Amino acid sequence: MTQQLFIIQLSENLPRGIREMLVKKGFASTITETVEGFTAAVNEAAIKGTRKDFITLLCCEDPKDQQAAIDALVEHKLSLQNPLLLIGRDAEQLESHLIKHFILATALPTPSALGDILRSIAHLTKYTERIRQQKQPVETDEKESTKTFYEEFRAIPETIISQFDTLRLFNKDLGGARYATIFHPQKLEDQFFLPKIPERSAFVADFSRSLNEQQISRFSRIQLLSSLILSALNLPEDILEDGLTAAGIYSYGFFQSAKITAHGEYLSHHKIPLRKEICSLIKDTIIARREIEQFGETAAIVKKISKIIGEEESTDNDPISLAASAIATADVVDRIVYNHNAFQPIAAYCLLSKLKREKVAFMHPLVLAVLIKILSEGATSNASGLAITKKMKNVARLTHAASEIEELILKQEHIAVRIRELVPGMRVSNPVITYDGRAVLDETVVLDQDLILRLWQLSTVRPLQEYVAVEKE
Repeated sequence: MTQQLFIIQLSENLPRGIREMLVKKGFASTITETVEGFTAAVNEAAIKGTRKDFITLLCCEDPKDQQAAIDALVEHKLSLQNPLLLIGRDAEQLESHLIKHFILATALPTPSALGDILRSIAHLTKYTERIRQQKQPVETDEKESTKTFYEEFRAIPETIISQFDTLRLFNKDLGGARYATIFHPQKLEDQFFLPKIPERSAFVADFSRSLNEQQISRFSRIQLLSSLILSALNLPEDILEDGLTAAGIYSYGFFQSAKITAHGEYLSHHKIPLRKEICSLIKDTIIARREIEQFGETAAIVKKISKIIGEEESTDNDPISLAASAIATADVVDRIVYNHNAFQPIAAYCLLSKLKREKVAFMHPLVLAVLIKILSEGATSNASGLAITKKMKNVARLTHAASEIEELILKQEHIAVRIRELVPGMRVSNPVITYDGRAVLDETVVLDQDLILRLWQLSTVRPLQEYVAVEKE
């Protein structure tokens, strides 16, 4: 099926042959040279009945003109429910602004290769459709729902499941619910996610004195997520302290660069130049803060972060590498799963889906396993509200059915267990139902690691009942 792409070409920064390649990929493109021309073209397509869901490709080299064009698009409102790709000089700096207004958006710097542009368009097409599907409850029969559950939420790779066993993650609460909760620390020095040694705690907290409120919130989240991952890895106490100190230095270094602070994720292949820039920034931070040399292996951990992000070294199994991997992971994950200062379950789902398919060099398998557990705890910590759209909440039938399910579970002589607290070996005694009425697991099913991981994944995009009824042992 042909897909529609509207190109607003305010500057000549598209690679040659892009229109021909788009046709081969199934896109019909319309090029305009102004935002007004774009608006007219979209309206004309609507009148003719040929306008479908579309992607907006904004090509604009000058950063000031980029901002003006985006403001004009927001004012016209025609494209806000469709994804946008911005291409231009330093375009990445506007990513955080774009996602406030468009259903999905990304940005590429110039020059960008044709392959990078096509991959970005494919990404926007795929994940926009997923987001739209979550906005409308769809009536399907129970068998089809169960089939979808087993096929779409396919298993986490066996190598990751083995890490769950190594760290005994199914039997632990890692604190993911706390990470998914918006918090505004009044006094950073008193927070549990700082180093325990007073001198180090004061050293890290001192960084916040030059940050604004939004920066403090992000600084605290990265420090918190780093703390949760580091603690779950069972590292030696001295490395844990060094890691918590290194996390503060690392995240503070980002705030010295407005470009890197504003940027979104840097996992994609075309973000390698940005990762090199981050690598240089970290090295500059180490030089500027020589006092970190007195804090055990803190400097070694920060240096290792720089090298694994810049792909100069691999992530090994030693404690310093694990600590470095945990901190680098905390930063990039927070950039993806937090939007508008709130935890986004759908973003967490998209990230987990990506990590199942693609290996990220600086994410050690142990760190990835811990991350999956933390994000799953966060997504299931408020299963009745996190990912439910306003439209779904206004359907009285769904709300009533959900409350009946909860009451039934709690009244029966079974154990009511929160989804995030399920462990392998439990036998389900009532069907597991989504908020919009889909049955995803039949009663009497014995839960194993794979099924629990699938339930966690599903929770990130389709709210489930908060409790699952299981038989008493």
